[in-house]
Amino acid sequence: MNRPTPPSATRSRLGFTLVELLVALAITALIMVAAFSAVHTQAQLHASGESQVERALVRKGIIDDLTADMRAAVRPAPTQPHPPATVISAHERIEERYLSLAGTAERWPVEFYGTSELLVVTLSRPSGRFHSPGQQNATTPSRATQALWFCHAGTLPRVPFDQTPRQLVYSTVSGEAPWGLMRIEPPLTDAAVVPRTVTPDAGQWSVISTEVTALRFRYFDGQTWHRSWDARQRQRLPHAVEVVLTTELGQLPPQVIRLPQGE
Repeated sequence: MNRPTPPSATRSRLGFTLVELLVALAITALIMVAAFSAVHTQAQLHASGESQVERALVRKGIIDDLTADMRAAVRPAPTQPHPPATVISAHERIEERYLSLAGTAERWPVEFYGTSELLVVTLSRPSGRFHSPGQQNATTPSRATQALWFCHAGTLPRVPFDQTPRQLVYSTVSGEAPWGLMRIEPPLTDAAVVPRTVTPDAGQWSVISTEVTALRFRYFDGQTWHRSWDARQRQRLPHAVEVVLTTELGQLPPQVIRLPQGE
């Protein structure tokens, strides 16, 4: 004969024991932590993806701007032979010889000059993106637009903006500017001569990207890569230019810009 269950025992089976409650709470906490981790990871991946897309767009914009400038580079003019030396008689005064040589040191902008760390080009047309109001009619080499590309990492460069028949003429870039990738259009006088010191007060200074910490160039002549290129000496433009950008996150894949006018 079955004995009746006491009322107290029946009531105890209707609820949870303390151990069961603690186990349920632990499982709930684990589920919440897992869900939070999943949401946090998803948010990080989304932010990382957006950041990568943004950096890719910035990199593409930089390469597009460099491509536009390089493909607008003026071809170097053929070197003209120097006139034969004038025979000076013994009785001719030396002062007259000096006067006869005055004004022969013509200067004009360099067409294309690059090292591994900087590039300066004379453009056949003003840049549509970096258009300077004072150069709306810059259609001839005597009123040319120049562009200097370099990465400002603490030291501003000396740059050969001008040249004579025998040598390059350097100017010093000087002034306060944020660190990063820079593009400068130096001021040009009526004689297309850049001042010896180029400051932000004159010309057009553009900070392209403060995330870029280094900029490297290489120049291809059709067979070999070179670390520098002087169109005045080579009498032609390179076939292609390799550009390597470095940011705080590391070095980006090299980009090769082809110059059809150099082939």
